[in-house]
This record gives sequence, C-alpha cells and structure tokens, in this order.
Amino acid sequence: MGYLLPKSKLNTFLELLMHGSSFIAPVRRKKDDVVVFEELEGKTDLTRLDFTTNPQFTAKKFFMPAYEPLFTYNMKNQKLTDKKITARQRILFGLRLCDLNAVKIQDQLFINPQFTDDHYQAARENIFLVGWYCNTPPSKFCFCESMNLTHYYDLMLRDLPGKKDIYIDVGSPKGEILMRKAMKLKLKEHHEHVPKIRTPKKLKTHDIRKYFDHPKWQKTTESKCLSCQRCTTMCPTCMCFDIYDKTQTDLEHGTRERTWDSCHSKQFTRVAGDHYFRPDRTARFKHRIYHKIVYYPEIFGQVPMCTGCGRCIEQCPTQIDFVELINEMEDGK
Repeated sequence: MGYLLPKSKLNTFLELLMHGSSFIAPVRRKKDDVVVFEELEGKTDLTRLDFTTNPQFTAKKFFMPAYEPLFTYNMKNQKLTDKKITARQRILFGLRLCDLNAVKIQDQLFINPQFTDDHYQAARENIFLVGWYCNTPPSKFCFCESMNLTHYYDLMLRDLPGKKDIYIDVGSPKGEILMRKAMKLKLKEHHEHVPKIRTPKKLKTHDIRKYFDHPKWQKTTESKCLSCQRCTTMCPTCMCFDIYDKTQTDLEHGTRERTWDSCHSKQFTRVAGDHYFRPDRTARFKHRIYHKIVYYPEIFGQVPMCTGCGRCIEQCPTQIDFVELINEMEDGK
C-alpha cells in the first residue's frame, strides 16, 4: 500500500511527521559544506535538506553512539547502581536503501532473541525509518546493485521522474502509524512497484575465498593502506566496539562504557601475552572485506554484510577500491 504526495506538499508532510518527535535528516552543514545526518531544530531547517549526495557519515550513531555509558556500579557493594538505558522517539528521514539495509543487518545482530543488546534495542524500538529512493545513484562509488538489497523501511519516498508527485511506499506497521500523522493532507492511495536501483559500478563476484592468497591484497595494502580506520568509521555496518571501566577516585564507584572499535587497528586482536592475531595491515584489510562478503553470509545465512554504499572507497585517503581489486582478480589481471 502507498500514497501519492504532491511535491509541493513535501515540506508540509515532513512538518507533520516532525510533530512530537525528534527529526533527523540529511542536511548540508555550513561550516564545512558536507552533507550529514543532523537533528533538525525546527521546520525552518527543512530548507537545508540535501539529497544530492549520500551523507558522508552514516546514521549508525543514533542506534549505537560512538561513546555510550552502559551502567554505573558500586564495587564495595558488588552491585549495579544504574543501568543507563535511555531512548526517545526519533524519525530518521532520508536514508538511502543501502543505509536502510545496514539497519536490517544491525537488527539481526543486536536484537537477536538469544543475545539481545538492551541499549540498541531501546534505541531501535523508538526509531522510525523513512527512506529516500535513489532514482540516480548519488555517487560514482555506489555499487548497491551487487549486494542483494531488500526493502527494509517504515516509509520510502520516491520522487517520481517527470511527474508532480512523490510516491510513499508503506513498508511496515510503524509506517502506517506515521501516515496517520499526515491524514489531514488527504493523500490519494496508490500502489506501484519500487524498482531495483541500478548502479554503473558493480562487484563481479562474491565468491572470493579462492583469492585469499592472491598477491594483489598485499601489493595494494603495502602501497596504500594507512590503517587510519576511516573506512570502518564511515561504514554503516561496522559496529565493533570496545568496553572499558572508568573508575572514580574513591576506587569504589565507576561507569562501564563502550566505544566504537575497528578491526583495522592493530590493538583489535591483542590478547594476553601481547600476542596479535592480525599484526600486519594486509591481514586486517582482508579480514574486513572477507567478513563483509564471505564470513557474515556463511554464518548467518544472509545477504552480504556490505550494502554497497561506497563510503569506504570514497572516503579512503588513498581511495583503495576493494571492488575494483576483486574485479581485477576475477578478470585474471
């Protein structure tokens, strides 16, 4: 089920959604001319919306912040004093299908019935996902067509080319709840197929186990990889974290916190005895790619963990293109 929204009423529709909720959307930041997801302060901020490019940073920080307190504790009494779970209702607007599928992967990992992350679950249950369809890929680095993406959203807005309307596809019961806010617009019910996104850039194969010892991995990483961890920071599905305690000066009270971590860090695999399981850059770089393309679908029986947004390529200081690297191996170059 869906609706037709006149393009002239888009801002009115968004204003109705904003009522009573925190509203986060892609806007162009003035200080550095970069498109990012930001919480809008009011309807006047709608003039800053920008759909010309994929936001540089993903929306994953709204599900799991870069720094997050988990609980406080009292060592003397050996008990938790406050399990810091807080969440407020948010609407995430303007996510592309790649970022929406990243949320799907995170949901599978962190809202697993066997191992549920309470903090992630609380944030996720209070978030509505409203997508913005890519009629044209926002970047030459996009390759989402190769990653078997599915329709995973509460609402998806698609600007109909050559027409005066935006098609709103309702993808979940939470989407129906959002549409009730817009009933005063008396939108016309309509249904049409949301087409598959086509990208010029493609990954030729997911079957890369046979290339694990290919010399191109080492040649590329030794000449280009800085282990700067920018790729994992920008990636919408890189959610690895570290946990540490911040003890107060009385040595009795403290807070357990978690922070984002990266498999590109040498310290990531450090264990007792000062042993590193992946001490060199090539091993770390390969692990990230194989985790996304091979290990995740093998373990969970799902689509790849990579959603083809292209940020890790576009934002890499030396622009290492793992898609072209694999394609060259596949072509025998």
